[in-house]
Amino acid sequence: MGNYTGPSVWPGINPGRLRHRVTFQRLTDDVDTVGASAGQWDDLATVAASVEPIGGQERRTADVIAAPRTFTVLARWHHKLKHLSPKDRMRWADRLDEKGHARLFDISDVSNVDERNVLLVITAVERL
Repeated sequence: MGNYTGPSVWPGINPGRLRHRVTFQRLTDDVDTVGASAGQWDDLATVAASVEPIGGQERRTADVIAAPRTFTVLARWHHKLKHLSPKDRMRWADRLDEKGHARLFDISDVSNVDERNVLLVITAVERL
């Protein structure tokens, strides 16, 4: 491996940009002790990532203006994220919200760059 002269596995990406740790989660259907469905978010994988805002839209909720923000997330590929989809969510614990909780994001798009299993580009919207 020391003599590898092929293209960089991070073309145009400085690995130092991936300075955050994010966890991707999937909702599972569990059954509680009385037989009722009780969904639970289970961790898929925690990876290094870059999380950058790309925009937002204002909306009015109960007479309060809330602005959902859209982010681009560059994340290291992990085999447990092979089937990551908009059904899943992202948890960003090293950046807390106003209440001191981990920030949560709905995934709207996932792209495995060049299908090389090296880098994922994810579009995510922060939950309010």
